[in-house]
Amino acid sequence: RTGSFADYEALRAADFQGVQRWGTKVTTLDRARWIEERRRLLAKPWTLWTYDVKITLAPPDAARITFLQDWSSDVGPKEPFVRVISRKELIVGNALLIESERTDSSTRVDGRCDNGCLTKQPKEFAEAIRPCEQACDLGALRDCEYLGETHWKGWCGVPIDRVKASSYFQKACQRGFTEACSLVGEVELEIDKRSEAAKSALDKACEDMDHHACLRLAHVLLDGGDSKDVPRAVRLLDKVCDFALAGAPNAVQACKDLASMYRKGIGVPKDDEKAREYQEKARRFYQIE
Repeated sequence: RTGSFADYEALRAADFQGVQRWGTKVTTLDRARWIEERRRLLAKPWTLWTYDVKITLAPPDAARITFLQDWSSDVGPKEPFVRVISRKELIVGNALLIESERTDSSTRVDGRCDNGCLTKQPKEFAEAIRPCEQACDLGALRDCEYLGETHWKGWCGVPIDRVKASSYFQKACQRGFTEACSLVGEVELEIDKRSEAAKSALDKACEDMDHHACLRLAHVLLDGGDSKDVPRAVRLLDKVCDFALAGAPNAVQACKDLASMYRKGIGVPKDDEKAREYQEKARRFYQIE
């Protein structure tokens, strides 16, 4: 949210059409009615998360974007808080304007996920996270992640349970929350350092450009015992070194790892020139000596 409704409005094409769905009720709005309704709705404080974003090109001049949306707003004194989980579709035209917006499904989540526990006793906290569990079941992926973190780290007096933590992270991962896939990998590696489930989850996160997951997977493949795969690990490290944002710690570490491997001939032919090349990349990214 930028605070500029004019920016939101400008993205809608002149012939824009919007389809809203609430339960079995479906409403179709033209641009003027859509903008009028959204101006009222978005005047209150609101927060929006999107997951499982998929973009399909529709030649010659359009694209179809689908995603899961987690939207919440403080709406007023009678009903101070509203939270809705929706599956949406946008059609974008050649002028990069949204021509249509459609809600394919919409589910109301009752109650806030109260993740504050500093002032709560364990029994009180167990009661407080019930809305989180309900929201997770309905598709609120941030809440699934929070529940996983709670059981993984033993927050608020909750017993550490890595299996339960992994199950919550898996729920979010399977629905398109990349960060949760990376967390599945971390938890499963704590359970079993040779976990195939961990490698699969890290691989999925890596494909979605989570560079931490790529780096972690590379290290797992380098230390993998019978399942060791140095060539693939090198490719992953090279990917992170080349494509992570300049200055990102993951990029620096990947470049440093490759420099060390080529300098010492660990898993790859010894190559001082390549070692210097990767070390220079690391210095350039993070200005390290």
